[in-house]
Amino acid sequence: MPFVKSMDFRQIVVPVYIDLKLYDGDLEGMIEKEFPRTLPSEKVIGECRCKIFLDSFNEMPKQYWDNGKYLEDFKIVFAGSKHAVVVGSRTADGLEAFGFPVYVLDEIDRDTIHTELAKRGMTKQSAVYEMNMLCGMVIALAKCGFQEKLLYLEKFIPSINNWAVCDIVCGDLKDVKKHPGEMYEFIQPYLLSEKEYEVRFAVVILLQYFVTEEYINDVLRIYDGIRHDGYYVKMAVAWGISVCFIKQRQITLAYLLSCNLDTFVYNKSIQKIVESFRVSGEDKKLLRSMRRREGVKSEAGT
Repeated sequence: MPFVKSMDFRQIVVPVYIDLKLYDGDLEGMIEKEFPRTLPSEKVIGECRCKIFLDSFNEMPKQYWDNGKYLEDFKIVFAGSKHAVVVGSRTADGLEAFGFPVYVLDEIDRDTIHTELAKRGMTKQSAVYEMNMLCGMVIALAKCGFQEKLLYLEKFIPSINNWAVCDIVCGDLKDVKKHPGEMYEFIQPYLLSEKEYEVRFAVVILLQYFVTEEYINDVLRIYDGIRHDGYYVKMAVAWGISVCFIKQRQITLAYLLSCNLDTFVYNKSIQKIVESFRVSGEDKKLLRSMRRREGVKSEAGT
């Protein structure tokens, strides 16, 4: 393809994310599968500089821990590699075999957090993907009071400029589960923002932590009222509706029969629900029959 031929692969840094919970004994094969068919993996791996993120090291399937096969497999990938490798794990068990330096995020003290955030000028918008990701993850994983964390988030959120940083930071904010009321109040202004990724941040926080019996009606009401035209807002709302259906089927199905979602978001929501492995065949058949034609509010119940 002309695009591939004209590309200078040596100037590209390619991030690669691998979930080791799905490890199948062939790490190199898993990495190659991350690239689209139109982008030759052998050329990317051979000529680009990759940043390989191996997540959930301590949650690899038990058989590979027991037989130790992963050691040889990983060393083949790491040996003489020009690529940067970051391994995420809840424990350091097994990591010593690779000779990597180990950093314990939970042991980062408050003074270090203050210093590093100040260095990165949290009041200024950063256009650097890696720096944004690092700052967001440090904030999300920091051991500090929740109100202090919200202050850092308030400075950080305006710098979000892509869906990946947004969604990963939202997913890492696990302590929201202990402070749902405070976070719910915190995201309200962002739902009304004109900035695409500020709205997406709030939408993703809702689908990550608030699709519960207590909040489901509020979540659906909020999603129904979002009118932002940004593509990544619309896709996040559709994602959120699909999570609502999977976790709170009856309420969400009733909502879909009378909702005010625009046709794009509504049909995308149906598509995402149907694509889920956690939805029954009968429900998928029903939902396909509920898809809208352009200019038609709803075909359900007719």
